[in-house]
Amino acid sequence: MAVGEGEDYVALAKRSHEIWREIEAETGAKIMTTTSGILMDSGIWPWAKHGSDGFWNRTVAFAKRRGISHEILDAYQLKKKISGFSARIDRYCLPGI
Repeated sequence: MAVGEGEDYVALAKRSHEIWREIEAETGAKIMTTTSGILMDSGIWPWAKHGSDGFWNRTVAFAKRRGISHEILDAYQLKKKISGFSARIDRYCLPGI
């Protein structure tokens, strides 16, 4: 679940997921596919995204406060989890895994 847009967005996103699942249960149709993503950060230079600095730290803090499952991995751990992935970045956040 994306949380980088702001903490206020998290409640809206969570509720929308509940509604999509309710619609699926009522109709028997699969209309939502949940996937994951990778947020990368060097761990050295803070970067701005969505209009403000500190995107990495803010996003991880939102996920922790709102109970959104995620993992923070180093390059070795990510390569072990996703064997086809290779990059020279120090920190990764895998939401929803």
